[in-house]
Amino acid sequence: ALVNILRVRIDACDRLWAVDSGIDDILDVDPKNCSDAYVYNSDLGGYGLVVYSMAKNDSWRINHNYFYFDPLNGEYNVSGIHFQWTDGMFGMALSPPKEDGSKTLYFHSMSGIHEFAVSTSLIKNQTALADPKYWTQFHVVGNKGPLTQGTSSMCDLETGIIYFTQLNKNAVACWDTKMDLNPDNFRIVAQDNEKLVFPNDIIIEPKTRKFYCLSDNLPVLQYSEYDVNQTNFYIHVASLDDLTTACRAKAE
Repeated sequence: ALVNILRVRIDACDRLWAVDSGIDDILDVDPKNCSDAYVYNSDLGGYGLVVYSMAKNDSWRINHNYFYFDPLNGEYNVSGIHFQWTDGMFGMALSPPKEDGSKTLYFHSMSGIHEFAVSTSLIKNQTALADPKYWTQFHVVGNKGPLTQGTSSMCDLETGIIYFTQLNKNAVACWDTKMDLNPDNFRIVAQDNEKLVFPNDIIIEPKTRKFYCLSDNLPVLQYSEYDVNQTNFYIHVASLDDLTTACRAKAE
């Protein structure tokens, strides 16, 4: 039954979630009410967002122009391999909860350099989504700058800093959500042209304050072949406190 598992996540209730579709997913779980969990699944090829409610055992699809790829930012150069991709909505990050319990879902297309946002109070509410103008409640957050295309993103709930993979730069970048999003406030905190080639996924472990990143040089596998005499997969780990210092120090 398991055919193509690309991303896995462990929620606040110690459950392992996996999407067997090759698309990104993000969990919205209240540890005080484990049955009221939501999963947000990006459909990067169909340019949509699928929301699943565990309590209702139901799912619904949301469409929006912000889910499409940017035709001006679909070019990549990784390990000397130049190619074009048309991947839409991919990276998603949830903010810390607000006073009313809602969160902000930040998202971007893989082939794009803009970041967008929407409240989870909207996308979890099928009645609100029935409004023909629900799309007006999606917002443009900002522009990250040239060559900032990336797959995954994740928010450190303690600091409000979002971390992003950077495919064209072999890097990990950060943005402090307390600041406006623009190229000056979007900063690289790690870069390595040998061991961080095509950073594909990131995970934050809040209890230990650790940041993990997987790089896999995927375009070489897709358009050429792996050199089995070289290391093609790397798992990187860093202290979130160190990354926070690095991210905010660059703002001074």
